Amino acid sequence: SANTIYVVPPHTFASMAHGAIVLRRAESGGRPDHPIDDLFRSLAAALGRRAIGVVLSGTANDGTDGLRAIHAAGGVTFVQDPTTAQFDEMPRSAIAAEPTTTVLSPMQIGDRLGRPVPVGAPA
Repeated sequence: SANTIYVVPPHTFASMAHGAIVLRRAESGGRPDHPIDDLFRSLAAALGRRAIGVVLSGTANDGTDGLRAIHAAGGVTFVQDPTTAQFDEMPRSAIAAEPTTTVLSPMQIGDRLGRPVPVGAPA
């Protein structure tokens, strides 16, 4: 839904299917591997050019492959400027893999997300 933030519970995968967010528990009961990538890939498949992916502060590289999928589908991708991130591994990984993504501070990303962008127009 518009103007809605979804928070995925621990030990859970989220994906988009048939126009809805679907949750499923990790089989092992542990922490899922690359849950952001899984969500972003499902958004790319379901929404194509209407998909938007944002990678913020974090460790490792989750989100990198998912942003690549969103970009390939014609969607819009944002990455937090690593110099503003508490943990810069996820932003740096995403930027290295998808150098055409838009790199901004979290406040600037919020400003961009608050502006309507015509489908197919650059962010």
